[in-house]
Amino acid sequence: MAQQQAAAQAQAQAQAAAQAQAQQAAEYAAAQAQAQQAAEYAAWQAQQEQAMQQAYYAAAPASSGRAIGSLICGILAILCFAVPGVGLILAIVAIVLALRSNKVFGKTGTSKGGLVTGIVGGVLSLVTVAATVFLAITLMQAADEGTFGINLDAIFTPAASSGRSNGATPMSDGGFDYSDYLNAGEQQAYDVVNERLNSLKSGDAQTLQEVATAADQSFQQTYGASMQSCGIDPNTYVKSMIENFTYDIDTVVVADTADGRSYVTAALSCRDVADVKSSFDEVLNALNAGTNLASVTSDEVKAQISQAFISAVDNARFASGSTFTVDVTQSGESWAIDPASWNQQIIQFFGFA
Repeated sequence: MAQQQAAAQAQAQAQAAAQAQAQQAAEYAAAQAQAQQAAEYAAWQAQQEQAMQQAYYAAAPASSGRAIGSLICGILAILCFAVPGVGLILAIVAIVLALRSNKVFGKTGTSKGGLVTGIVGGVLSLVTVAATVFLAITLMQAADEGTFGINLDAIFTPAASSGRSNGATPMSDGGFDYSDYLNAGEQQAYDVVNERLNSLKSGDAQTLQEVATAADQSFQQTYGASMQSCGIDPNTYVKSMIENFTYDIDTVVVADTADGRSYVTAALSCRDVADVKSSFDEVLNALNAGTNLASVTSDEVKAQISQAFISAVDNARFASGSTFTVDVTQSGESWAIDPASWNQQIIQFFGFA
């Protein structure tokens, strides 16, 4: 009996052990299956990632090249905007590359940056070009109208062989003070001419009388009669001629040697005496008075001649920037205007010879 119980107990233990082994084997098989599934999934996932990377890098070079090129050109366009033409060309290239990149590969941060920098560089370049053109036109107009403080012609005019080594010295009666350019002799020569021209501009009685006398003498030499005899007041004539009179001293040359020429040149603006004479001669021919007014005795004709002369002066054109050159001489430490040279220039601007 006891043996039977022991055998049954041993058999039960053997069955339990077999069941445990079977269960362990099943669990091991399940674990192996799960591991295999995980490995297969990891391999699939790796294949997917590799495929995506290959697809990305296959398209990336073309997109990246255009976008990066656009950004580089845009930055250079901003840096070179002040260089005529260069900045504008770079800006156009940057914009074109950015737009093509956006069209083919879509918008990226790089292509957007290239487009923005290209537009900014292009705008800056256009503004620079416009400002340069405007400045050039303004400077050319100023040079033509003589509104520069410095006379450019005088600066670049070679010095006379008898003149001072520094040649023509720019000067002006207004605006910037050029006294620093002059030595003592040049300053004195400038001052004496400037004082005489300023007295004419301001209507100094003595200076007006000198000019009126010279004009009357040349009138008489040309027409055979004085202004007074034709009912013309010489002083009134001179006052009309210097209406809105201006001058600009632009050259002072002082000779290094005693036999050299020293002179001062100015640009004068006043009524054109040649225009006055031309209009007056036409009226005389219309009146059949000829050019010899000494034979005119009729008061009525004289009145017509006087009126015609006044009209010719009032309607004469305004000559700007005419060259007025007067010699200056040195006596000891002082400088003076050469009377003959002054009178010659007065006749040229106000006379009828």
